[in-house]
Amino acid sequence: MGTSNTRYVKFTIVYGRVDVSGKVREYLRSASYTDAASGDSDKVSFDMEDRDRKWIGSWKPIKGDRMALTIRTYNWREEGDDYEFYCGNFLIDDLSGSGPPRRLSIGGVAVPQDNNFRAQKKTHTWAATSLQTIAADIAALAGVNLVFDAADIQIDSIEQSGETDCGFLSSLCEAYGYAMKVHSEKLIIYDVEAYEQKPSIKTIRCEEGTREVISYSFNDTIMGSYTGANISFQDPNNDEEYTVHVGTDERLLEINVTADNLADAERKGIAALNMANRETTVMTVTMMADPGLAASCCVDIVGLNDYDGKYFVDKIVHSASGSGNYTMALTLHRVIPWIKTVSIQAVEAAAAAESDSIQYTVKSGDTLWDIAKQYLGSGVQYVQIYNDNASVIEAEAKKRGKASSDNGHWIFPGTVLTINRTVS
Repeated sequence: MGTSNTRYVKFTIVYGRVDVSGKVREYLRSASYTDAASGDSDKVSFDMEDRDRKWIGSWKPIKGDRMALTIRTYNWREEGDDYEFYCGNFLIDDLSGSGPPRRLSIGGVAVPQDNNFRAQKKTHTWAATSLQTIAADIAALAGVNLVFDAADIQIDSIEQSGETDCGFLSSLCEAYGYAMKVHSEKLIIYDVEAYEQKPSIKTIRCEEGTREVISYSFNDTIMGSYTGANISFQDPNNDEEYTVHVGTDERLLEINVTADNLADAERKGIAALNMANRETTVMTVTMMADPGLAASCCVDIVGLNDYDGKYFVDKIVHSASGSGNYTMALTLHRVIPWIKTVSIQAVEAAAAAESDSIQYTVKSGDTLWDIAKQYLGSGVQYVQIYNDNASVIEAEAKKRGKASSDNGHWIFPGTVLTINRTVS
């Protein structure tokens, strides 16, 4: 436990409804907690001594039972600097033993009370819905609360074909540049780009001789990094084929997408390009534990010259020994601006004609796609409306508190647009 001014860490473990922390601490060799930003559930593991066979006997955990973990630090940076971090509730899913000396490793994963979320494969067609509605329905079935921290996306139709709810929803979120994770009995979905734009919450110094950082490594590669993308798409509404070009031509990612319409294809292509580019510069940092850090936050790295900058925390592995040593291993990627500059080309170009223009005032519920379909005959022409009105659209978006309009995805009632129509 330590004296009143000694730095130490304590795990509180509740098995079922019983606090078993004392039993665990007596035999604990090491413990870890993995906090993942997306694509995986949080996990815990405990490596126990089993010198008197209790952990493979009367104390043996049962797979499928649940345990909750809280990490508490005391006098961490200075006397009185105490912190409590609730890691969540975990399903015991793995037991493994070794010897001599006898040991038992206990593994747990953060999943909803209804384990069908992760285990049962389903086939289901989702029609005339939205991403948030799909997520809410899946969360309700799993018995967890949904935290949806992103703009909703309308979906005409999508097939869940022989997939678990967990796998299907995770893939669907990633297709739009969103992330999904299960943490503390909540299903969390957030906009990756928006989270990368949040302010850094900590500066991590990697200079030689710093006490906080134990070790670091980084990798900077051109492989898998792209300056642009060609997105091939066939519109199910009219069977026309399009190529959506994003960015520049130096290193192109070729993408084929299935989408509801051209705007949907554009959004998926932009997401695929920029999610791939997150692997360009990656880093790992092992440091003295800072319980205030969590996966999906941003930090500033200093002391590495050209590799200084803002990084996004993809994963944190908390590791503690039975003697009280407590460190964190961070996996990070460098934050770079998302590539969004778009041009669209029909495979068979339509004939151009004489033009005139009208003024249109945006109403609640309008989209550039719908306006283009009504006045220019095709939703694909929304790019023309955006290009002709970019300064007005962007100014209104900033006025409404947005960083940008996201290439016209955000338009607001009262905005007056100039629509240059074509007539034959």
